[in-house]
Amino acid sequence: VGVWQFFNLDNALEFCYDFDDGKASRYVIPEDGVFDVPCLFLGSPLIPHFFLVQRLYYPSSEYDSTVEQEVQVALRINKEGKLTGTRLVKNASARLDETVLKAASQMPSHWQWLPAQINNMPVESDYIIKIIFEPAKQAAPAQ
Repeated sequence: VGVWQFFNLDNALEFCYDFDDGKASRYVIPEDGVFDVPCLFLGSPLIPHFFLVQRLYYPSSEYDSTVEQEVQVALRINKEGKLTGTRLVKNASARLDETVLKAASQMPSHWQWLPAQINNMPVESDYIIKIIFEPAKQAAPAQ
């Protein structure tokens, strides 16, 4: 009931949602500017990200990497606000990509999403989650 506000880790407002009239407001329009209303997770935007992070592992084959790697996964949200699939939009190594896709495939189907809108009509779109894999911290050599 009422208007709820959802914030990110930087304590910045992500969006407001009015549960009485079923509308989002005060959201940030993505840079591509394709949608009038972006696809939103109905809840804290941190939940889908944390869901994935809790299910990820750092493959041992990548443990000695000295380079930060980024994987971006797209969750396909249909016009009804249901998750219908996943795909990578930015790849890293095959092992990191595999672990992210495996975790994304476990995303709960009962979660509610607000589909993107164009001209006040819901449209199918992607909800992008960025995952950063940081290199292992190496101990400083003894002097």
